[in-house]
Amino acid sequence: MQETFVVGIGQRSAKREQGLPPHGLFSVAVLRDPQDLPDLWGGKALLASCLGSAPTLTERERECLSWAATGKTAAEVATALSLSKTTIIYHLTRARRKLDAANSRHAITKALSLKLIASA
Repeated sequence: MQETFVVGIGQRSAKREQGLPPHGLFSVAVLRDPQDLPDLWGGKALLASCLGSAPTLTERERECLSWAATGKTAAEVATALSLSKTTIIYHLTRARRKLDAANSRHAITKALSLKLIASA
């Protein structure tokens, strides 16, 4: 038997703009596969955390987290990878958001515990 997921995504301000009452859900989706959820308002990360599955990080996000886990700063990682510091910060920020982490150290700890990156 296949599981069915019911997901509600919404914002009260969007409802007010449309003249709808500000309570309840803005939209509801019934999904057969959680991967079908559009990434609106962080929906995929929320669903992944509810289901207990690990988020998917890109190879570059994992690489930047691995370098940061060794104690390198964004500038040092940028030099090592021949990228700009801004690009490294971008990848670290995306990884942090996907992992629902408060900061980079928290993201590294979560990535290590989920075995998304190897320990140094």
